[in-house]
Amino acid sequence: MPATISQTQALAFTALGDFLTFVLPSACGVFQAQVNQVAQPAGPDYVMMTPIRQERLAWNETDYVDNVLTGSIAATVLTVTAVSQSQGAGIQPGMVLTDGSYPNLVAANTTVVIQLTGTPGGAGTYTVSPSQTLASETLYAGQRQDLVPTRWVVQLDIYGPNSADNTKLVEGTFFSSVAADFFSAQPYAVQALHASDARQIPFINASQQYENRWTMDLHLEIDPTIGTSIQFADQVQVGVVEAAVNYTGA
Repeated sequence: MPATISQTQALAFTALGDFLTFVLPSACGVFQAQVNQVAQPAGPDYVMMTPIRQERLAWNETDYVDNVLTGSIAATVLTVTAVSQSQGAGIQPGMVLTDGSYPNLVAANTTVVIQLTGTPGGAGTYTVSPSQTLASETLYAGQRQDLVPTRWVVQLDIYGPNSADNTKLVEGTFFSSVAADFFSAQPYAVQALHASDARQIPFINASQQYENRWTMDLHLEIDPTIGTSIQFADQVQVGVVEAAVNYTGA
């Protein structure tokens, strides 16, 4: 099965965009760059965010989770009525479901897509794929999880007549506990590291007029977890086989 990722770039952009919106004046828009067929922002002051590189900060931190649940499937909805064993964050998108039968009663490569209702990672309903009908039984959702500490560097291009002041607002708060407290309170695995010195890089527009632009790089740590499906041997059945009866040639 394809690997899954918990902390996508889209989520990281959401976290950074929320921070910039928090510290900048309300009239200053914040946008993601490199989006095709989108006109230049109408407001005089705005910020464009462009990702420029990712750097590994450390070796993977590897963990294994083995979840045991009771559930049934109708079409693409998994209903979990009980969880007898929950590890880590519990049942998560990307986990593959198996059961104790051979061959499995649950369809091959049945994957959790998203939780719909209930306790996060626990009892409730989930969307799964592919569609099927499965009577209530014991299911297993095991996963290897590799946390990958990563430095994520984003270039900010800050435009407008107030660009110098807005640049200082970003730089000043990014180096303070304001940024640390803001990111810690968000549901994203993102934290501020440091920022580069700001540079003024004006340009000439189509009307041959100078436009104010300041540029700086923000360095953030993002900690995505890469999940890969794995099965566990939860039970071992030991028996005695009479070799002379079962393995001698006839």
